Order: sequence, then C-alpha cells, then structure tokens
Amino acid sequence: MDNENTTAQIQLPAGYEDAAPVAGPLAAQSKSQSQIAGVSLPAGFEDATPVKGPLVDSGSTPDFSVKAAVAGPSTALATPLSPEAQQEGSGVSDILHGDFRQGASKIWDAEKPHVIQGSLLEKALQKINPSFVGSVTNEDVAAHAAKFDVPSRPVVDAAQFIDKEQHPVARALAETAQSFTTPANVAILYSTGGLGLVDSPQALGLASRLISGGFSAAAIANAYKNLKGFKEAFDNGDSSEAAYQLTHAITAGTLGMLAARGAVTEKPLFTNPFRAKAAAARSAATNPIDAAVADSTAKATSIPAGSPATVAPTGETIQPTLQKGIRDSVNAAAIRNGFDPVPDTVSVRDVPKALGDQAYARSQATFNAAEKITQINFTTLKNNIFKLDDQISDLAITDPEKAGQLAQQKAAYEEQAAAGLKAAEEKGVNVKQARSDWNLQLRANELSNHVRNSAEGTLTDPILNPTKLTPRLQKMNEAEVGQTTPKLTQLLGEDAAKLVSHAENARATATEIKEFTPSSPTGQQALQALIRPNTGASAVQAIRTSLGFKPTTNWIGVFRDFNKLSPEDRETQFGTDAPQAYSFLKGRARAQVLKGLVNVGTAGAVAAIAHGLGVDQGILHLILAGE
Repeated sequence: MDNENTTAQIQLPAGYEDAAPVAGPLAAQSKSQSQIAGVSLPAGFEDATPVKGPLVDSGSTPDFSVKAAVAGPSTALATPLSPEAQQEGSGVSDILHGDFRQGASKIWDAEKPHVIQGSLLEKALQKINPSFVGSVTNEDVAAHAAKFDVPSRPVVDAAQFIDKEQHPVARALAETAQSFTTPANVAILYSTGGLGLVDSPQALGLASRLISGGFSAAAIANAYKNLKGFKEAFDNGDSSEAAYQLTHAITAGTLGMLAARGAVTEKPLFTNPFRAKAAAARSAATNPIDAAVADSTAKATSIPAGSPATVAPTGETIQPTLQKGIRDSVNAAAIRNGFDPVPDTVSVRDVPKALGDQAYARSQATFNAAEKITQINFTTLKNNIFKLDDQISDLAITDPEKAGQLAQQKAAYEEQAAAGLKAAEEKGVNVKQARSDWNLQLRANELSNHVRNSAEGTLTDPILNPTKLTPRLQKMNEAEVGQTTPKLTQLLGEDAAKLVSHAENARATATEIKEFTPSSPTGQQALQALIRPNTGASAVQAIRTSLGFKPTTNWIGVFRDFNKLSPEDRETQFGTDAPQAYSFLKGRARAQVLKGLVNVGTAGAVAAIAHGLGVDQGILHLILAGE
C-alpha cells in the first residue's frame, strides 16, 4: 500500500506511465538505460524500461488515419446537417414524389426566418407590433452554429493526431493553421482571387501561411487579383516576398482602396455562369429595388428583351446651350477687338448690342470730327440703320419682298456713312479704326435685332425660339451679292458657324419635342414595368430593405396588373409572346399563393392572403385555376 502511494505521487515521463520501481544490479550501474535513452527517471525507477500499458492506452490522441483526418467528428465532412436542412431536403423529396402540399409546407417551415431577440430587426418589427418577441436568443444562434456550421469546420483535421499533453504548442498551431482552410475561407479565396489561389495543395498551403501571419482571406484574394507583385510572388511560392508585398499594400492603403472600390461599385465577387444575364442586369442597378427587379425580370427567359418605352425629349438644354453660345461667341469677338466681355447681368437680348455700343463709343471722337467736315451725323445714320435692321429681321421670313426694299434703304445709309468717312480721311483724319468700329457696330446691332425678334418669355427671363432664330442666323451667315465674307462671320469670325450650329441643334430638338409620339415598352422591358411597382413595395418590405435584406417581388400583384391590360395593350407590349408572359406570371403567382396556403388549404386562407396583399380574391382563384 505504501509503495502504491509512493508510486502514485511520482510523475513519470511519457511512455513510462505504467513502469514499476526496479531493484537489482542494473540500479548500481553508472549509466542506466534511462540515461542512455536521454530520459531522466526518479530514484527507484532508474532501470525501468518503457511500458505500454492500460494507462498509456487510455490517452485521447488517436492513431493517424486518412478517414479520421477528412471525416473525423470535427471536420466539415462529418458535420451533421442542421434540422432545417434535413427538413428542406425532405420537403424536396416529397415534391419530387408528388406530394406538393406536404413538401412545400416542410420547405416553408425550414426557411422561415427566425428573429433574434434584441436584434435591430426585432426592434423594427416592434414598432409595428409592440408585443412582438424574437423566437431565438443569441445563445441559441451560437449553439446552433457550433453544432451545424459546416463552413467554419476544417476540411482536414490533422491536429487531432498531435498529443496535446506532449506537444501543446504544436497542437495549438495545427488547430489554428487548419482553421484557415475552412470551406468559408477557401470560398473567399476562390471567388475573389480566382482559381490560382486554391488549385493545388502548394497554393492552399501558402495561403494558409499568409493567413496564419495575420492576413485575412479577403485581403489575400484581393491582393492576388489586383496587385501584380503579390501575384507573381504567390505563383512562385515565395511566401516571404508575398508577405512583404501584402504588408506594403495594406500599410499604404492600396488594398483598402481596392476593396472600397469594389464595395462602392457593388461588383459581385463571383458570377454564376448560369445567372450571367441576371448578374449583368443587377450590376447595372443603382439600388436594391432596381437589382431585385432585374433579377425578377431575368427569370422570364421565354420572353425576348424588347425595347423600353420612348421618352419624350425634355429640351432642358436648349436654352442654356443656345444662350451660352450667343454670349460666348460675342465675348470672344469683344476680346479679339480689344473690348471688355459683356457681363452676364446683361440680358441675352442685348448682348450683341452691348458690343456694338462699345465699338461706337471707342471711335466717337473720329465720328464727331468727320461730322464737322462732311456735315453727316453718324449717330443719326446709326439709329436709322438700327431701326431698319429691326424691321428687316422681322419681315425676313414673313415678307421677303418688303424686307428686300428695306435692305436697299439700309444699304444707302451705309454708303452715305462710308462716303463721309472717306471725305474725312481725305482731309487728314485717321479713320482706319473708326471704319472698323463702324462696321463692327453695324453687324453687332443686326445680330442683336435677330436675337430680340426671336425672344419670347419676359424681358428679365427671355426664351429664345430656335425656330425663329435659326433661319435669321443662317441668312446672316450667307454672303450677299458683292460680298466675300458673310456679315455674321465679319462679326464673330470662326465662331459664326458654331453659333449657327447651336441654333440648328436647338431647332431640331424643339421639333422632336413637338412631333414626339409616345410608345409603350415591349418584351422584358414591358414586364419590368409591371414588376417594379410590385417589388419591395409593402411597409414590411421597406423595413427589411432598410436593414439590408433583398427586396422580393409580389408576383400575385404583377399577375393582377398584367390581367388588367386590355388585349390591345397586351398585343402592343408583348406581341406574339403575350401567352408566354401570361403563363410565366401565372406560374410565379401560383407558387406564391400555394406557399401561403400550406398547412391551411381553406377558403378562409385565400381571403386572408387577398386581404394581406391587398388584392381581390377573384385574382387568387384565377391563379389557382387550371390553364
């Protein structure tokens, strides 16, 4: 009994747990077997040899086997299916065997969302129903995940073969390392970075080493996809260089910028090739509703893409573009001739005249000197010509003959002014600048009259009618008999053609607006117009969407709206595909109704569904009826 107590108090090394004290000649030798083996044994056990007995056999470390490594109790493969997954699989089996009602009921129960107590969703729902309480707690969720969460379990569990008592550090490192290649991390590496990160044990091993160094799977995948230096190092198996490149990218903010760009553009990490069409439409969507509508529309594979409804041109840019064109061209001429640009405070009606006034004022002294010599009053001539320009501009389209007669009078006034300047020049007056300014103010005032006679609206907020202005500008930019340079080009130079083009474009847009004939959308575009108002429309849907849940489509409402279309409208929007559209929508709506009828199956349930969705019971009976 004493020996047993003494033995029980002595701690023996691994492999000697069942050894008993040994007395004999070996104990007296200078070097015991234990010393030769490098094992230090306490007094009385010096000659003990390793013994594999019941104590050793009772340890928890199993022998290595491939089956235990990949299908052991802690691996992803051995993780049991959750009750929900089992029930959903049973429901699918029931449906395949013809029992649709029972199968649908099981699937519905399996997929029912469970609101977590204390969550944001519970608080949001309590605003609608103050007595609402979530069905599960955070502890319930954690316990469920610990037991059934396949993505978090390692694909291979090698750590179980390392004795925790003998090698605690190695065991801990192995457990940590193998957690990096869980199905979830492998999925992130593949979907974000591509096949190159997971296509071989070497690649997965290098990824695991980087993850064990503190880098997330998402960071590694993004770097592999976007950073050339990291990808080259990874493909070459250079873990040091890969870690160096990745650290630089993270500390410099490069990887964060790339990730942010991906988040802002909402590009999917991986596109299912069977859903490429829907993914393309979803990527073009600007909000969750648009994305959900695109997804729902893409399901109608039997209906062609069609065309959207024509949208009437708004003409919003007509006035800003046209008026800016006038200001810019006149101000360019002002600067080119040494004048100040006309301020924006001046009405567009008077912008050309303001340039002409500057030109006349600059040569006023010369005109006064010429008047003393020739007795010709240049101010009077200027005003007379201005009045004629106003009348000519007004009659140029409506009464060309009368406008021609007035143009002859104008030409006579211009010849009189030219003769006066020539006479003054012969008397020694330098009229070179005055002659240029006189011509400039004539052309500026002529343009001003065209703009004024095309203006509508108010004096403070004029609206230029491009239909009136365009032919006037076109005529002014045509050389008259005996002219080499058109008048508008004399004034504006190369900008004359640009201004005429602005006016012509504005007139074309105005004509499109006037002659616009609306048309309805066709094909999937028409279907999308029906789906949009029935997607994410209810109050509960709005709350779910605000919390990040994907909006859903009320197919019953879509079918109802389609059923309201007249035969003519169906023909216009869907053509020969109208029957396919009807069948598609009815099928979707029927699935939605049946999902609501599971476990009930009474007429009262139909009434309840109709009330809940705000639809007439008749549409539900039509949906449930045979073809």
